[in-house]
Amino acid sequence: MNIRDFSRRLFDFDAHYPRTIIAGVIFITVILGWKVFNLELDPGLKSMLPRDHKIVHSMEKVDELFSGSDIIIVAVESDSLFSFSTLQKLSAFQDSLESIELIGKVTSIFTQKHILPEEDGFVIEPLLVDIPDDSAGQSELISKLKQSGIVGNLVSNDFNKLCFIGQITSSFEYDEFEFRKRVFELVNRFSSPEHFYVASLPITRATVIEYMQRDLRVFTPIALGLGILLLMIFFRSWTGVFLPFFVVGFSILWTFGIMGWLDMSVAFIGTLIPIMLIAIANNYGIHIISHYYEFSILDPEATRGSILRKTI
Repeated sequence: MNIRDFSRRLFDFDAHYPRTIIAGVIFITVILGWKVFNLELDPGLKSMLPRDHKIVHSMEKVDELFSGSDIIIVAVESDSLFSFSTLQKLSAFQDSLESIELIGKVTSIFTQKHILPEEDGFVIEPLLVDIPDDSAGQSELISKLKQSGIVGNLVSNDFNKLCFIGQITSSFEYDEFEFRKRVFELVNRFSSPEHFYVASLPITRATVIEYMQRDLRVFTPIALGLGILLLMIFFRSWTGVFLPFFVVGFSILWTFGIMGWLDMSVAFIGTLIPIMLIAIANNYGIHIISHYYEFSILDPEATRGSILRKTI
């Protein structure tokens, strides 16, 4: 069977069973569209790589051996960083940060140890035993920080900033939105008058997902609106507008529906799917409509069936 015979049989089937075909398309769309709401957005590297890729295996191995490879860094800036009240407040922040379920060990000046030489060896002591409450104690603490080698790492060179580095105990399988919410609730509780800055890959991923969702909500209707406007200008017919966009709408629903039924997540680049389908699938609809109008003008006395046959 060549392409011409197949096209003829397809047209005959379409002409004899139009309602059946429309009902079938709507039924399939409903079935596939049912799973669209179960799709999850995943901006991570893992979702864009095959399961057997060596990077994915390495990430899973690190997660298994070391309880996760992600960290969270919270930096604090203050002009009176080593005052008694500020250090007391930051010590309480340290305890609160460690109480978050997904955060394991937190490294800061409150947990750091340093090595002191002795006559018969050395001794390891906590860097900060008691919070100094006078200028002499603060000067002694700053001297310890300089000797311990953490200036430029946990403490800035100007002694106006310090950071907390926490290990996240899982790289996968946790709610990044809930994690971000708990971290920022804690930071907002302590962030006055000191300035807090948070950096963490899971928080970045959660923010990227939010922007992905926003872009889908904003740019997809804009693309559809521009397409409808341009089709209306050129075809000057509601048929020439909505028939191509029915194809586009079904294509988008079917694509995301199939991904939902296959339990696939939408990777970062997957946000381009609706825009690409609007551009690509819409082109085929435009070609069909333009050919239909062209044949109608060339032969005004032709029947609709003959024009459709020529178009297909």
